Amino acid sequence: MSKISKSILIIFVLCCVGCIKPLIDYCDNGHKRVKGNSTLWAYNELARAQYLKLNYDGYIIGIEKHRRKHIGLKKGQLDEKRFSKLSETTGFIQKQHRVQNELFLKHRHDNKAMLVTHIIGFFDGTENLCNIYENHKEFKANYSNAYEIGFGSFLNGAFRQDLTQKIKAAQQAGDPYTHLFVMSMGWSNDQHESIWRYNRIIESVETTARNDKDFDGEFKPLVIGLTWPSVWLSKLGELGRKIGHFSSLMNKANDADEIGYTVGNMLINFTIPSVLSEVDPDREMAVIAVGHSFGARVISRAIFSRNHLAEAYRRNEPVVDLFIGLQSAFSLNRFLDKGTEGAPYLLHGEMPMAFVMTTSQHDGANGFANLFNVPFAGGVSAKTYSDNYPEKIVSCQWQKGAEQKLPELGADNNILIVNASSIINDYQNGGNCDRLSGHNDVLDDDIGRLLWLSILAYVNK
Repeated sequence: MSKISKSILIIFVLCCVGCIKPLIDYCDNGHKRVKGNSTLWAYNELARAQYLKLNYDGYIIGIEKHRRKHIGLKKGQLDEKRFSKLSETTGFIQKQHRVQNELFLKHRHDNKAMLVTHIIGFFDGTENLCNIYENHKEFKANYSNAYEIGFGSFLNGAFRQDLTQKIKAAQQAGDPYTHLFVMSMGWSNDQHESIWRYNRIIESVETTARNDKDFDGEFKPLVIGLTWPSVWLSKLGELGRKIGHFSSLMNKANDADEIGYTVGNMLINFTIPSVLSEVDPDREMAVIAVGHSFGARVISRAIFSRNHLAEAYRRNEPVVDLFIGLQSAFSLNRFLDKGTEGAPYLLHGEMPMAFVMTTSQHDGANGFANLFNVPFAGGVSAKTYSDNYPEKIVSCQWQKGAEQKLPELGADNNILIVNASSIINDYQNGGNCDRLSGHNDVLDDDIGRLLWLSILAYVNK
């Protein structure tokens, strides 16, 4: 595509955003909601109805996006009690940190902010562990101090206490949890879709584990899934949803990073480590972080945002053992001294964990990023691009139905790019591949097998 064509496309997308934003502001400001047409409603349905269900022990953490002035924040307020810029350094890293801090502050100066509004537990039954919608049947809530409540009495209060209790109870019963999955779905997934996908992915991993004749251990997962406002105009019919989908690309990419800096960061780098240091100090339970598309952006950004926590929340060691990015929608340049984002994942070699990411030639959604010369980790160019950096990135080809052994990873080259074109293809319907649908083909048993082999290779050694 020529530079002129790219420019026209960019202008078209920006125009769409400009036309749609007033409607979104009206539907999504937390107060002027039009009944039945609210973007928000798709992300708090779990708080209002109990028929959505996670099929495994665990939690769904509901994240929403509201105007700062409605949730107890001022525009540009950093929340220095919890989050901070990176510290000053010298030399090469100083330059990178300056860019990273600029991006961090950019996300924190939005006139809206992400916050936790409800956390639902799924164990013997369904429990509203934390719920800002006190009268959820009438959908009424007091937002005036919602931001502080979400991080305080919700995430690091009731949720932290309940997670501690549930892990202890399983240990005392002689049936401990073996794997803690922290998960996020990506662009254009409401709560219904996200919960269904979590169930399907864990089910496929469980099926593989139970059928693995060479595995004589136990597999009892505990799931923590995030849901976040990843789509515009979700209640305005199919046409409205499609318009909102394609015009929200940059907005949702920024939202994913904001969640990674804040809610995801606090969850992965403080709340969970604090619980495990108390109930599992020997680290017998593996922590697996899984994200799809922009969900992989959320989770990876969270993993690498520990130093953006205020010092009081940075006292625990990292606990994630394995990151699995399914068709990840972020640039590989984040791991390299390249790009315009300050290489925020450059120090991946210092993380005591493995990074496994799938790519596919059938992923037309991630391929869209190639128009902007961005090598998204899940896109068709990722495998070729990564081959230029063998000292950092290992790659392999996934063979559908064949005996598979994943390559060894080292301390510095702890990134694996899996060319999964043979299984991420959306060929279920007569061999025809919809390239956008191919991006979402991550729910079958082949993916469960890939996840399970990754766990065996890089966690259960």
